[in-house]
Amino acid sequence: MRILAIDQASKHSAFSVGENGKLTDYGELNVSGDGDDRIYKMTCLIKNKIQEVQPDIICIENIQLQAGNVSTYQLLARLQGMIIWVARELNIPIYIIPPVTWKATLGICRGKRDEQKRKCLEIIEQKYNLELYGNDDIADSIGILTHAIHNYEK
Repeated sequence: MRILAIDQASKHSAFSVGENGKLTDYGELNVSGDGDDRIYKMTCLIKNKIQEVQPDIICIENIQLQAGNVSTYQLLARLQGMIIWVARELNIPIYIIPPVTWKATLGICRGKRDEQKRKCLEIIEQKYNLELYGNDDIADSIGILTHAIHNYEK
């Protein structure tokens, strides 16, 4: 089974790919622009990545309101909707995983956001023998993938 995991954001979305329980690829998709223009560009990049990878399933992180930043939350909601639409258009099952759920799979249950990001990076680098040079977005996508491997690959 091939899984594509995405830690989506409007400027920098990280992805990871797993096949038969192993991490096979990871990286970042980057766009510039403002608001809905950025969402459209990111959706196009994600759609291209989905078509390139041809996953059996897609897993994305659910959005959450952080520090009361409603405008960012709204942008992320639009991006999430577009990713769901692309997955449905391509007839690929999609799972939306709450951050607390995939983090629990890694044993990250407490701490402030920055502390959790640091811990995730450390766990992923050690588990997969990687050097991500501080890129916690890629680490998060691999954390989502790790959860998916443990829960959806069966």
